[in-house]
Amino acid sequence: MSANFLRKFSRTFPWCPDLFDNGCPDLSYSSFLIPIFSIMDVPIFSPIFSIFWIPQFAEQTVQSRCMLAHHFDETKLNRLENKVKLYGNNMAPNPRRVHIFMAEKGITCENVQLDIVKGENLSDEFLAINPRGMLPTLVLDDGTVIDETVAICRYFEETQPEPALMGTDPVNKALVESKQRHMEWDGLLGAMEAFRNAFPGFASRGLGGNVGTVEAIPALVERGKETLRRFYERLDGQLAASKFIAGDDFTIADITALCTIDFAAGAARVPIPEECANVSRWHTEVSARPSIQG
Repeated sequence: MSANFLRKFSRTFPWCPDLFDNGCPDLSYSSFLIPIFSIMDVPIFSPIFSIFWIPQFAEQTVQSRCMLAHHFDETKLNRLENKVKLYGNNMAPNPRRVHIFMAEKGITCENVQLDIVKGENLSDEFLAINPRGMLPTLVLDDGTVIDETVAICRYFEETQPEPALMGTDPVNKALVESKQRHMEWDGLLGAMEAFRNAFPGFASRGLGGNVGTVEAIPALVERGKETLRRFYERLDGQLAASKFIAGDDFTIADITALCTIDFAAGAARVPIPEECANVSRWHTEVSARPSIQG
């Protein structure tokens, strides 16, 4: 069988997967076609097959095409998982956001957990990877280093688009991004402020990352807690008319909100107020998702 014929065949009949140009790791899937295509490659038989066999074959291979496309997706995903390394600490809100985002997409990779309280993210070994000393940090197989939570999530969104967690069209993407930023600025920053300036272990590490000695400011604890109270009140009103943070679909905005609230309730000691019934309803439903449970 000529490779040229297969290429010509797949381009003439687009419902037939191009076994050579779509990144198929091997040809075992197409081995059953070899005897048939070998006959079809003979000039005298080619018109006969085109008239009598191709239409029936087209209908029958629609399902096969879907199966093969799924095979390609799985292969692509496996390659993705094998080539990245994620540094994080799933007790901290930002690394946890990436962990949940990946779980929603079914992506796994090598995961290196660093103890932030012990300062493992400030070790010489890790600073050689990310001089900022920030978590999470993603390292690709070519040595590219990506930090910042949303940037890492964007990488996974682009390489594995389904399910879409950062929007589906220009307007929806903008709305999701807007809500996601609200969750960070209105809630997560306040929770971090309340925790970091109260925790004794961070008395001289008032700011995260590799910034040297920065004394904590106890007065910022109450400001952070007050920020969280306003955050809960505003979010409760929003969730009165919306199933999720950015509408009808679960998105990265929900992930950020969940990690913010869990961190606020635990580390910052500012749980969901009893009067915020809509936030409580949303939190219960979202917390039951497999990506959160895992």
